[in-house]
Amino acid sequence: RLRTAAAPSAVAELACEICAAQSAAAVSELPGAAAAVEPLRAIRLFPPGGLYLAILFLLTDVGLDLCTITAMIGQQEVWWAGLIAGALLTSTMSEVVGHRFKTLALEVMESVRVGVLARGLQAIRDQEASSEALISLFISSYALPWTMKSPLWAAVCVLSVLFSACTLSEFMHEVIDLRGSIELADEEAKGGAEMQHQLGTKAADCLTVVTVGGVVLSD
Repeated sequence: RLRTAAAPSAVAELACEICAAQSAAAVSELPGAAAAVEPLRAIRLFPPGGLYLAILFLLTDVGLDLCTITAMIGQQEVWWAGLIAGALLTSTMSEVVGHRFKTLALEVMESVRVGVLARGLQAIRDQEASSEALISLFISSYALPWTMKSPLWAAVCVLSVLFSACTLSEFMHEVIDLRGSIELADEEAKGGAEMQHQLGTKAADCLTVVTVGGVVLSD
């Protein structure tokens, strides 16, 4: 007669602790605190002040884009100004179609409450930081020699280049490096779950009691 006994709770708890330790170790190795809340990425600069700083950067970047458009039109470079204006209008229309402007105030209040950017606000920031920042970086760099004739416009154009480069680099870090690290952590967590399953199976096998002719055989 074959009889299998249930594994004691202590063995199951030990397996869970091993899996949890492996998952915690994998998460602790990720760069920055933002990994714990992806895709609602954490604000790394003095929360909650970092939230206001991120919104200020977003508004400043848009303002610098408008100044760059004005400077390009003043230099009769309408085609280049149209590229930045087209990218800005495309982003604005996508936000209007997505009805994100209607809930913008609620998104900001929710972001302040939880300490991270809400999904709608994060989508606006990602849109500004991806294609718009890339186009603005190229065109602002291209326009630098012309704007040097005026100290004011030269300062505006240099700030536009710096803001675009900073925004684009941070976005690339979050999208490529951070998400890649999270995917690696997910794979390690799956490996820990498989180890937990194997450990539970071995524990159950060890507790299998075989009775043959009244003699108890046990591993």
